[in-house]
Amino acid sequence: MKRIHILAAMLICFVMASAQGVTWSVDVNTIFDNREGDDFYSGNGTIFLTRVSPEVGLTMMNGTHKIAGGVSWIQPCGNTWNDHKTRAVVYYRYNSPEWRMSFGVFPRSQYIDALPTFLLSDSIAYNQPNIRGLLVQYVKLQGFAELSLDWRSQQSETSREAFNVNLNGQWSPRGTFLVGGYAQINHLAKRENAPEGEGVNDDIMINPYIGLNLSSKTALDSLVIKTGAL
Repeated sequence: MKRIHILAAMLICFVMASAQGVTWSVDVNTIFDNREGDDFYSGNGTIFLTRVSPEVGLTMMNGTHKIAGGVSWIQPCGNTWNDHKTRAVVYYRYNSPEWRMSFGVFPRSQYIDALPTFLLSDSIAYNQPNIRGLLVQYVKLQGFAELSLDWRSQQSETSREAFNVNLNGQWSPRGTFLVGGYAQINHLAKRENAPEGEGVNDDIMINPYIGLNLSSKTALDSLVIKTGAL
């Protein structure tokens, strides 16, 4: 145990000595989502919350490496102080011209292309703004690809092991025309000493698409049209 403490102290000293700068950010987001009417896809109700996410980090080697930590404070509006939720943020980030990688617990905003709601419902994204695992991204001028693992739950007597793996990418060989897709494996295992009848569940979803990026032909910030199959 003493060796572990010494190695940890040496690592912290090395990181502090090689750090070139301190970064910080504060993300503030208020969400008001009124859901009344047909409850076929989601139940009726109103989601009203404020999220504050401060973050502090150290960068090394001209920003190639970054170690950061913080917290996401989620406060439902109209509820008491005790109804708040906190989500830890602790991660390592690697950034190069072509490769980007994150390990730990980090914001979903690091996605190049946010997951559509049929892969990640907006109500879950509201209350769990972080990926818990890893993200690997490959970026070129004509497109990108990214792979993520989001580990949602550890197996125990009361909880089931749960994670999903997401792969998505896009290629624009001629600027306006684009082709891409999403793929997800969602895994739900049994609990420890699971009762009879509880099984393992795996879902696979695939969404290839083609489209047009008309952003350069309009005064809007962006205009992209896609069509595909799910």
